[in-house]
Amino acid sequence: MGEEALLYAPLSYHDVYLYPEDASLVLGAHWWNDQVIAFAFEWLKFQVPCPSPIVAIPAAACFLLLHSDAQTVREQLEQMQVHAASGLLLAVNDSPSLESAGGGTHWSLLAVALDQGSAWHVDSLGGANRRVAQALTRKLAAGLDRHLALRPAPAAPQQTNGYDCGACTVSAAQALWRCPVADWRPPLRCLQRAAGAQAMRREVAAWVRLAAGGTLEKE
Repeated sequence: MGEEALLYAPLSYHDVYLYPEDASLVLGAHWWNDQVIAFAFEWLKFQVPCPSPIVAIPAAACFLLLHSDAQTVREQLEQMQVHAASGLLLAVNDSPSLESAGGGTHWSLLAVALDQGSAWHVDSLGGANRRVAQALTRKLAAGLDRHLALRPAPAAPQQTNGYDCGACTVSAAQALWRCPVADWRPPLRCLQRAAGAQAMRREVAAWVRLAAGGTLEKE
């Protein structure tokens, strides 16, 4: 199956638009852009059962939080209804540009257990996004008016190339989404159930087909 078979026309899925050029990144040796990550987070939200109230925050919203003042952060979090959640999953991107939320070179995941006051940084490249995760955690703590202790995830899946960070991030997000937030504690065993990068690529490809009104294809 060629990658171009995934999508031939723009796909509108809830709050996300996915274009054929975005979908062409899902399979193969490609770095995922913010639209692919946003689509995957939206699919989790609407299609994957979740045992706890979790808010999944895609890259564009995370970028706004990172570059906003405390009052704006509080307002944005209220709009996202995070105060009714017990956990947050945030897509972290290392882009330094205010012009592009997903224009960096690396993705990672920030998982926040609100009741525990814990923030786990799940990074598939040995903590490459640590500074961004620290800054985002500080913004969240100020916006939520609570202390958040940031820790590196002890069981973070590690990529073996320069382009699988997005697939690893979505895989970790799905594993945590399916896990009660009360279990987001050391050693974070939920991550042991995370799919490998290639398996995650195939799974997201299946989501794209289904969202486009198609059927699952055997790989």
